[in-house]
Amino acid sequence: MGKPIVIQVTGYSNSGKTTLVSQWIKYLNDKGLQVSVIKHHGHSGEPLVVGDEGKDSESFRRAGATDSLVVSDTEFHWIGGLAKKPSLSTLISWVSDTDPDVILVEGFKMERYPKIVLVRDWQDRLLIEESSNVNVIVCWREEDRRFFQTKGYEAFMINNWLSEIDNVTGIFKVNGEV
Repeated sequence: MGKPIVIQVTGYSNSGKTTLVSQWIKYLNDKGLQVSVIKHHGHSGEPLVVGDEGKDSESFRRAGATDSLVVSDTEFHWIGGLAKKPSLSTLISWVSDTDPDVILVEGFKMERYPKIVLVRDWQDRLLIEESSNVNVIVCWREEDRRFFQTKGYEAFMINNWLSEIDNVTGIFKVNGEV
């Protein structure tokens, strides 16, 4: 397996990132590609909820284990505390060991991987200026789409996302893999 294609999907809260990523996962799976996702939990101080209540992994963590890794023949679940937050490149390296074709990264706005940025309104335009390596902008308003197209960006409307998914996927094509 070759190196996976890494694509970020960024935008402010409630811009449609999770919906877009979920639809893209299904599309890529239908094309026979394996997809992994890394999501930034942007709610500082709020613990992650993983649904291991009443399971052995929760018992181990309550007993003081820093990490709990549960492995079956087909999957694993890892939850743990962090002495320091790993870099996105470290997380990508970890996920790459599962041999995905594509890694979609939701969040991590300031990282430099190729990205799609979702823009709900004119106030979100600042995110484009603050971001690097913006390949596609998905807009909620037609006037934003036109604005970004005049600036030379590939820009699509959120309500046309599913009909444009082939075009958007093609923009990230690397060695014919996606």
